Amino acid sequence: MNALYDVFVVKQTDSTEDKLTETLRHHSNDTNDVLFVRQCVKNGKQDTFIVCMKKEMGAKMIEETAEDKNLTVLRYSVNRETLQYGQTWGYHIKCDEKTEKELEETFQKFEDNGFIHKGTYQFKKPKTQEGNRKPYVIITFKKKNDRYPKQFIRKLKGLIDYKKINGQPIKVNWIKYNNRNDQGQQTEQNTHEQQSQQPVEVGH
Repeated sequence: MNALYDVFVVKQTDSTEDKLTETLRHHSNDTNDVLFVRQCVKNGKQDTFIVCMKKEMGAKMIEETAEDKNLTVLRYSVNRETLQYGQTWGYHIKCDEKTEKELEETFQKFEDNGFIHKGTYQFKKPKTQEGNRKPYVIITFKKKNDRYPKQFIRKLKGLIDYKKINGQPIKVNWIKYNNRNDQGQQTEQNTHEQQSQQPVEVGH
């Protein structure tokens, strides 16, 4: 289990994603302290951001900004979202090829830094019978002791859902059983990990 990173909510008055990135850079000591930043676009909260950063950095920012009226840092509270009938624990994301590439790079970055453990997820690129790309990707997760890491899967969904990529927000939907096993090309590394490692926890 990796305990370096967690997800936080950061509110900065009259901010943008670029401005917040500068603020986070000021509080960080390493280029890998912050893995991901997403501006909230729901409910009109334009000054609120969801951030994946090192726990140590987040805890320090919570303490340092306790009396700052323009900057607030809180631990992310996981949405206890339940699945509807016919859904299962994985993501279905509609996207074009360029967005697909950026999503894959994002998950690789999460994996490289230990936020997601190797061999515990599959990034699938479904194709038609003719070999053409389908307009979405499928991300599935492995069980540990016959149970999905539901808390982490919810947290990761909350982190990346509605992230703007190439100017358009992505929508992360739960997988339906009828597309859970959609045949698709998996990343070579994850396919190898699946064959060579026993399932371990996805995240912390």
